[in-house]
Amino acid sequence: MAPGAAPHALGNIKPPESAYASLFPVFQAGNFGPFVPGYKGGNFWDGRAEGCGKIGQPCPVGDGAHSETITAADLKLPPGKAGYVRYLGPTADQALNPFPNAVEQNIREKNVCQRVKTAKYKDLYVEAFGELIDCSPNPKSSPAYRTSYKRIATALAAYQFSKDVNSFTSKRENVLAGNGTFEAQEQRGRDLFYGKARCSVCHDNGAGKDGRFNTYSDSLYHNLGLPYNPQIPGVAKGAKPGLTDHVTEVAAGHFKTPPLVNIDKRENPGFVKAYMHNGYFTSLKRVVHFYNTRDVLDPCSFDATDKQAETLNCWPTPEFDNGTVAVGVVGNLQLGDGEEDDLVAYLKTLTDQFTAEAPK
Repeated sequence: MAPGAAPHALGNIKPPESAYASLFPVFQAGNFGPFVPGYKGGNFWDGRAEGCGKIGQPCPVGDGAHSETITAADLKLPPGKAGYVRYLGPTADQALNPFPNAVEQNIREKNVCQRVKTAKYKDLYVEAFGELIDCSPNPKSSPAYRTSYKRIATALAAYQFSKDVNSFTSKRENVLAGNGTFEAQEQRGRDLFYGKARCSVCHDNGAGKDGRFNTYSDSLYHNLGLPYNPQIPGVAKGAKPGLTDHVTEVAAGHFKTPPLVNIDKRENPGFVKAYMHNGYFTSLKRVVHFYNTRDVLDPCSFDATDKQAETLNCWPTPEFDNGTVAVGVVGNLQLGDGEEDDLVAYLKTLTDQFTAEAPK
């Protein structure tokens, strides 16, 4: 879990990846097939950053927790700057949230405006929006600082649409572009991904096995039967139900399929990554082993960590065991240990080889 700006503040859910998040569609209701709730898209694990202001549909779609949405009218763009509207959507809506959140940046909207107004990059705001940033509290019905704040969020979204964030420079992309080849183990893993292991049932954006620019997410919501993570301070079992927080009619335990691009990207070789919405797993091998054996191994007698479960050769029962846990596509894949390793090898080819440098 990530530390926040306030003293001792700590997040209570694993932050979703920002890379490729801008490619998720606007949150929407529909019929997306059997065994999944009738909702798709949005940002955050529960889709609460709907992005509906982008297309002008009635907001919000969900009847529970949801982010404010940004519309074109909110930005009050001067002539010649209307192009920024294309960056509206779930990512712009999501960008509104971290600043005032006490366990993230912990700064008020007006203060964000003031920070940008005095920053060394303040001239970039003028370049982007054609006028000086206005942090006035007037008019009271629609304070100027709120317009500026929404423009800042939209600028953040614009960056998240850039090649700095969505570079598509992984080995997988390069091979499909004709630059290089997969090693034998990686190719075996790729065949398993699209075959016996059934990963592509959920982890595909429609590009398919041979299509480029695959983010490896169907943008849908699934209950994978994940165990409760007892290592998150202050989070009781069942406290983070996923889509249910946003759409109350949905059974607890459904979370949005994350992209797999950069699933093995890390600060340094020794950095320990956490996987899934609650960070339960700390290795790709154990993620794959869970998908392979969830319904095969005996249940653990307590809320074991992933390392404890590996040692004891068991899995804790699902945190949300309510009849909606996905079956068939996960749980008993009948993969051998070597095949699990092959899958991990392929997943590592999804790591972008480009890393953006921070501005100086």
